[in-house]
Amino acid sequence: MSPGAVRIPLQDGAFHQLVGELMARSSEVVGTRPGSAVQDLVLSIELGYFFFAWLREWPRIAPRSRPFFVMFAVSLLGAALWCGLGVYIHLFEPLPTERTTAWLAFLGLGAVTPSVFPLVSALAFAKEAPTFSNFAVPYAVAGLAALGYCLALTTGVEVSLGGMLPKELWLTPWHAADGRSYGGEKHGISFDLLSSFPCYRGDSMFLLSTFFLLANAAAAVILQRATHRCEGAFRDVARRLCIGVTIMLVNCASILYLLVVCGMSVDRVFDVFHAIQGLVMAASFFDFRSVLRMQMQDQKSA
Repeated sequence: MSPGAVRIPLQDGAFHQLVGELMARSSEVVGTRPGSAVQDLVLSIELGYFFFAWLREWPRIAPRSRPFFVMFAVSLLGAALWCGLGVYIHLFEPLPTERTTAWLAFLGLGAVTPSVFPLVSALAFAKEAPTFSNFAVPYAVAGLAALGYCLALTTGVEVSLGGMLPKELWLTPWHAADGRSYGGEKHGISFDLLSSFPCYRGDSMFLLSTFFLLANAAAAVILQRATHRCEGAFRDVARRLCIGVTIMLVNCASILYLLVVCGMSVDRVFDVFHAIQGLVMAASFFDFRSVLRMQMQDQKSA
C-alpha cells in the first residue's frame, strides 16, 4: 500500500462488527439465549429455502392442486418468518413479562402453521377437487381456529374458563408444572409470558404451544385416516407423514417433561426442540412435494 493510501475495511469485518455489537447488547439482557437464536436462524434459512423450492413447482401444477399448494406455501412462509423473528426474541426479549409489539408478532407468526397444517394434511389426500362447496368443513375449521387464536392473542384474555382449568399440571405423581417462570426463576423473575407453565393468557407461549399440540393431533388423525383410504405410493407417503407429525406432537408435549421432570434448563429444552423440529420439517417438506408431484402425474394421465 502506497504512503497516504486509505485502507478500506472489508465487508466481512463490518459484518463481524455488527454481530459482535448485537451479541454485546444481548449479553446485557437477562436470560438471553444466543444458542437458541442461532438455531432459529438456521431453521429460518431452512424453511425459507423450502418455501422458494416449493414455489418452483407452481408452473406445473393443475387447478385441483392449487389449494394444497397455496396452503402449504403459507405454512412454510409463516414458519420461516416466525423462526426469523425468534432470533430477535431469544436475544432481546427472552423472558417477556409484558406484551410488546415484537412478542405479539412472534406469537402471531407462530400461529400460522397450526392454523393451516391440519388443512394442508386434508388437502394433500383429498379424494376429489377440494372446492369450498365440497370441502367446507376443513376450510371453516381452519378459519375459525385462526380467528379464535387471533382474538385471544390481541386481547390477551384469560382462557382458563373462569378458573376451571387447573393452576397446576401434574405430569407424574411427583412432578407438577405450577405456573412459575422456569426460565426466569434463577434471575428472580416469578412470571413471564414465555416460560411460565401453565399460563392461560391469550398472549402466552403456553397457549400457542397448546394450539400446536391440538393442530398436530388433528393432523395426525387426518393422516392416519389417509393411510387407510389411499393406495400405493400415496399411502406410503401418508404413513411417513403421520409418523413425522406424531413425532412433532411428542416433541411439543415433551417440553414440559424436560423442564419439570428432567430439570433441564430452557436453553437445553430449546436445543432438543429445535433439532427435532428441523429434521421433521425437512422430511415433511419432501413428502408433501412428492404428494404434489404425484397429483400432477395423476392429472396428466387422467
